[in-house]
Amino acid sequence: MSEDNKALVRKIYDRIWNKGDISAVDELFDAEYNDHIIEGSPGTSPGPEGFKAVINQIRTAFPDMTIKIEDMIAEGDKVVSYWTNTGTNTSELNGMPATGKKVEMEGIDIYRIANGKVVEVWGVHDVTELLWAYMTSVMERLGVVQPPGQAT
Repeated sequence: MSEDNKALVRKIYDRIWNKGDISAVDELFDAEYNDHIIEGSPGTSPGPEGFKAVINQIRTAFPDMTIKIEDMIAEGDKVVSYWTNTGTNTSELNGMPATGKKVEMEGIDIYRIANGKVVEVWGVHDVTELLWAYMTSVMERLGVVQPPGQAT
């Protein structure tokens, strides 16, 4: 069962995140799915529909985004994945303007699986580089710092 659960999580990263196949959410996630990562985020619906909205939002802001699974451990009904993610910010995200910068993130997710579908997920994601890119862009627009390659 652990290998089946790992295969399911690999499909999530490949089909949903890397290829943007939103229809895979209905196939791979339980209708009562509980996402503890986006839970309580302003304007985010619970369950699969909220997850779909987040995927659309992120994939719009980072259309070339790819996630690489660095490590995966499975035991019982849980799968833990450590991943890295790269993408170029070409569209606004949560009201913040696009920076045009390529960023890399890393994170760890814990999936709980029942009856061949994800029922819960928890995660910790490092968004330091993403936040730094936004802050740098904002400071450039405010004139606090000069863009790279321009005279000071």
